[in-house]
Amino acid sequence: RELYAAGKLNEAQSLQLAEIRPEEELYDLTQDLWEINNLAEDPAYQDELSDFRALLGRWVMDTDDKGRYPESLELYDSDMTPYLKTLKSRKPESAAKVEANIELMKTLRMEGK
Repeated sequence: RELYAAGKLNEAQSLQLAEIRPEEELYDLTQDLWEINNLAEDPAYQDELSDFRALLGRWVMDTDDKGRYPESLELYDSDMTPYLKTLKSRKPESAAKVEANIELMKTLRMEGK
């Protein structure tokens, strides 16, 4: 994240840390191992994208995936509090970065991202 903020990443590297990601992403991993060329909006791949949407929808229902329900910030905080406490005692040098990431996740959640 520091390199991204300092503008030291190339275009392909910057895509991984972009503040706004596309709603859907589809990559041909046999031709694009680094997931650079998003095919989700390519008309030639709409059938595959539709198939993957249906597959994901079935999986979410079959597994009762809780990710379909928004998680409250209070629940997120309750999950992160003991994690941070342990991290601060075992690896205090990492705690500041993790806290910054947690704040970023909360900000993105509040922005609906």
